[in-house]
Amino acid sequence: MNDRRSNGMKLQLCIKLSLSATLFLSVLVFLLLSLWNDQDEEQIAIKSYNDNNDYSGIYGEDNAVISNIQDRQRLQESDNYDEIFEEDEAVISNLEDEERPLFDELNNSSKAPLTDPDISDDLSSTGPFRIQFTAEGRCLGISEAKVPVVKFCNPGENDAFVFKDGKLKSEELKHCIGMDKTDTKLLVFTDCEEAINLKLVKKSLVKKPDHESEVRLCLSAVDYKKASGWKGTNRPKLGAKVGLTECKRGASSVELIEEASFLKDREALLLPVSKTLNGTCNFTACGMNRHVPPVKALSSKQIERCSNLTQCVTVLTKTARRPLFVIRLAKVLREQFNVDLPMVVIDDGPNNHSAKIMKEIAKFPNMKYIIADSPDIGISEGRSMGLQMIKTKYFLLLDDDMVVTDQTNLTKLVEILDTTDASLVGGEGMVGSNFAGFLRFDNHKGAPTLMHAKGSCTALHQSIPGFADCFRCEITTNVFMARTQDALNVGGWSRELKIIEHKDFFLRLKAAGKKVVYCPKVTAVNRDCSDGVVFVGGAEKAFDKFRYYALFRSVRHKQMTKKFSNRWNILKILTTGSRAAWLKDIK
Repeated sequence: MNDRRSNGMKLQLCIKLSLSATLFLSVLVFLLLSLWNDQDEEQIAIKSYNDNNDYSGIYGEDNAVISNIQDRQRLQESDNYDEIFEEDEAVISNLEDEERPLFDELNNSSKAPLTDPDISDDLSSTGPFRIQFTAEGRCLGISEAKVPVVKFCNPGENDAFVFKDGKLKSEELKHCIGMDKTDTKLLVFTDCEEAINLKLVKKSLVKKPDHESEVRLCLSAVDYKKASGWKGTNRPKLGAKVGLTECKRGASSVELIEEASFLKDREALLLPVSKTLNGTCNFTACGMNRHVPPVKALSSKQIERCSNLTQCVTVLTKTARRPLFVIRLAKVLREQFNVDLPMVVIDDGPNNHSAKIMKEIAKFPNMKYIIADSPDIGISEGRSMGLQMIKTKYFLLLDDDMVVTDQTNLTKLVEILDTTDASLVGGEGMVGSNFAGFLRFDNHKGAPTLMHAKGSCTALHQSIPGFADCFRCEITTNVFMARTQDALNVGGWSRELKIIEHKDFFLRLKAAGKKVVYCPKVTAVNRDCSDGVVFVGGAEKAFDKFRYYALFRSVRHKQMTKKFSNRWNILKILTTGSRAAWLKDIK
């Protein structure tokens, strides 16, 4: 009996071990397959596109670039923009002859300014200016020790300079930029008679040579390395020294911003900081923490109803050489609303698309399709350009890869703007993203930080008059309708931000006291694929594989995130939960 029980227990143990071993092997096989899939993820994706979506004409030649995943990851994590810009040469090694000039124009626009150092950039005045290092958007300023250093571009501090007769003179100190006699690579403030002579050449401040054989040097933010001494850096830390170094497009590129224009653009940073409201928040942007009042219903006398969408709403879209996506969007809008809404589309230039594509665009007479002069105009400048062309009282912002559906209730968005004092009403562009929320500046672990409480608009559930399923908010997705004049009044989008423009636009609205509404049930769909795109002849090339790949790669994202942060004088951007403690102050 005991033997029989013992044998039964052994059998059960064997079965359990067998199952465990099978499970272990299954998991092991799954992990190995996952690892293999991860390694070949991008190649498989391209093959899928080639097989299923007729993308062979677009991505076929990029296999060699994409297969080198480790090198690309190294570049994405690199701190050296110059190295990354140079490596772009590999990306376009397979470009056809007609595409190469587009790369050359973009690439040469930011190279070192040494082709003809005798030709200066034109300046309309002698200033005063703010001197901005354009790679990441910090400025030339004055340290407590009264030496030139890298600082935030802060409108609350007098870091303006006059540029006259080749001398760069501080408005605050009344002294000019000169060479440090103890270390000639560093710059100091000195009597203007002893100052160095500079020329602004292709957006770099180049030292005028004392003799013909002298190496061309540029004013740059510098970093000290034991092996090489002072070198120019395109990612200067706050307080970094400024010197004369070999001219490089990252470290030496500057923009001279007229002081009046600078103060107007950064006026949100001059809002008074309330100690009661801000608590521990004690830096420049903390004045933004004031709360915009809740949305109110307009009186019957104030209401001017929109009876015809085509007379009230214009669609605004920025594209980057993707006219076929725009055509798809226009078709879906026509099918969904049975009208051709006015559209303003801004595309990167400088060349026209093929005759066949332009013929397709011409099928939408209400579409104003503008091709810019620049191959890299950027989202912000493109949208602001389009905004200036809009004649209707409202505009609907949609990305070129969006598709409207039965849930894109434009009538509801119009009704809210018609009957309340809201300036913008947004919907949902990414199902389940729960992106909409409130914004706040504060110190986080000692660093000035912008906090974005995702999901907080629905969590607080402060509905607006007459629309129980729409809520008070401060930032929504890029599916929104807004008052054209209100967007113009805040200056549209920031020109210096090629991308990462979204939070900046909503912060501008908040600074101006404009009210934002979020309607989560009003949705559009992001469809960044060829689904619904009808290729016309050789129109695959309209995607322009170089620009779409290179301009919006992760390095651009990293660089523009830095520019956004520096623009608001912060070091961190933090996403918090929808129940963050500071939300209790929103009443």
